[in-house]
Amino acid sequence: MDVAPLFALYPNVVQFIVPADSDIQSIKDLKGKKVSLGAPGSGTRVSSTNILAALGINDSDIEAQSLNYTATTNAIAAGQIDAGAIVGSVGVGAITELAFTNKIRILSFTADELKAVSESNASYQAIDVPAESYKGVNAFSAPAVWNILVVNKNMDTDLAYQMTKVAFEHMDEINQVISVTKFTTVENMNKLDGVDLHPGSMKYFKEQMK
Repeated sequence: MDVAPLFALYPNVVQFIVPADSDIQSIKDLKGKKVSLGAPGSGTRVSSTNILAALGINDSDIEAQSLNYTATTNAIAAGQIDAGAIVGSVGVGAITELAFTNKIRILSFTADELKAVSESNASYQAIDVPAESYKGVNAFSAPAVWNILVVNKNMDTDLAYQMTKVAFEHMDEINQVISVTKFTTVENMNKLDGVDLHPGSMKYFKEQMK
């Protein structure tokens, strides 16, 4: 592969949404329910299917629907489905808009469920999402896949170092425009298990972590 990670950006979180008054309290309660798993071929569909399978829940165990973001939130609001999965950054627009007009919850994975998901696929890492990340929604834990900034692995080491240095020296300014970059921290730089950062960004990482 001719690319190398420069640093991790922010996580795409696997978020299972239900109405606030739903009797679905946990991931296992999705069995037998009408659940949107995402549009065919989408990242949401791939992640939601893989994660449920890791927990022993297959398409045949639920009434699987194939809806995109907008159709999923509209169907939840209209009471046409029991739950819906959206994989996106914390504060993703589709869920933010739904939470402004409807009372919702996002299901929290247990520690054992998160462990099972990570053991099934190391790309998924547990993340704790604070309360009020969406209007009226309590804190929850869920699997997430990190977005990664990649560069040519043959990029000059000093150039990669300088790019990384400039990015993090200006991250406070970036945060003011793109709120999800609150996760783009030096501590989170090396989130891709089993894949080394570019030597230039690794140099910066090691300097900052001393």
